Amino acid sequence: MPLLFAPIYLRYLNPEEYGILNLFSVYGGILASIYTLGVNSAFGFIYWNYYKDKKKVHHLLASTIGLILILQLIIFTIGLIFGNTILNFNN
Repeated sequence: MPLLFAPIYLRYLNPEEYGILNLFSVYGGILASIYTLGVNSAFGFIYWNYYKDKKKVHHLLASTIGLILILQLIIFTIGLIFGNTILNFNN
């Protein structure tokens, strides 16, 4: 998508704004990778070991959702504590 919208971005944004937009895209991609930490792949892999036993599937779902919530809480807390520092890093 960046290749498709680059001419539009370059026409309406100055170089500083375009750079900030690109940094946001990079940070978003990195945070998305860190946020999931392979939970989706691991769930899919482990599910096939337990799909016949409903009790184990429920336990797997509960632990997966719990892990995602804990990771979200950690990232949210880091954002609250260091967010202003990260956003003002350029200034």
